[in-house]
Amino acid sequence: MSLLLLDPFKFFENGDSFELDFNVRGFKPEELSVKVTEDRFLVVEGKHGEKKDQDGSISRHFIKKCVIPSGFDLGKIQSKLYPDGVLVVSVPRIEVKSRKIPVVRVKNEAPVVKAKL
Repeated sequence: MSLLLLDPFKFFENGDSFELDFNVRGFKPEELSVKVTEDRFLVVEGKHGEKKDQDGSISRHFIKKCVIPSGFDLGKIQSKLYPDGVLVVSVPRIEVKSRKIPVVRVKNEAPVVKAKL
């Protein structure tokens, strides 16, 4: 039985980031690929050739795609592979710095749409 079938993928959003956890036990870092597309899809792929085990041989290949929600910085995605075989991909929230927006007085011009008070 493939370990990838046992809870292979989880995602959650905390206040600072969007995180995806993948069970990639049995794959080496060089057998994994993480990329993001222009349309905000995160694509995680794992592939290894035939390996011998006690029952014969096995080869595995998977592709997982998911959409990264808006409001997260695609340019700062990080991925980390932990010793227990969990690949964690994290996408930080886009920082929005507060700023004061000046109010400019306009003379002798009517607004395009008049507000009803």
